[in-house]
Amino acid sequence: WEMKRGPLRRRLLEYAFGSTSRRDPGEDGESPRHLHIKGRADRVDIDFRGHLHLFDYKSGRAPASKLTIQVPLYALCLSQVLRARTAEAAYLSLRDKGTVPRQNTDQALHLLRDTYERISDGRFEPRPCHDHLCRTCGYVGVCRKEIVETKSAEEAEAT
Repeated sequence: WEMKRGPLRRRLLEYAFGSTSRRDPGEDGESPRHLHIKGRADRVDIDFRGHLHLFDYKSGRAPASKLTIQVPLYALCLSQVLRARTAEAAYLSLRDKGTVPRQNTDQALHLLRDTYERISDGRFEPRPCHDHLCRTCGYVGVCRKEIVETKSAEEAEAT
C-alpha cells in the first residue's frame, strides 16, 4: 500500500496543531463564536502534489463513525493549518490491519459546533454510546445520567 502511493514530500509524526473555526452570528444577532481546536495527529503524509494523507493509529478496531469526529475534524483543521487539500483521512487499525476512511468533515464540524453550543448554553446531558460502559466508569458517582433518565421517564409518564 505504501509503495503504491509513491514518494512523499514530507511526513509529520505526532504533529501538534491548533486551528480556529468561526461560527457565523446567529439568527437573533448573537455574537459570532470562535472554536479553538488543538490536537496531535499521529501521522500526516504530504505527497508531491501537496495533498494531505492523515492517519490516526488504533491498536484495536476503528471507532464507529457515529461515535467519533476526531479524524474528519483533524483533517479539516490540518487542511487549513497546512494549506493543503485532504486526499485521505483514515484510522489505521493495527488489529484489523487496514484503514477505515473518515472523510465526513462537514458532519464532524456540524456536530462539533452543535456540541459547543449545547455546552455553552448549559445543555450537555451525559449520553454514553453504550449503557454497559456505565458499570465500569470511574465517574459514576458524579454523573448526572441517572437524573436525566429519571427526569425523562417522569416527563414521558406525564404525557
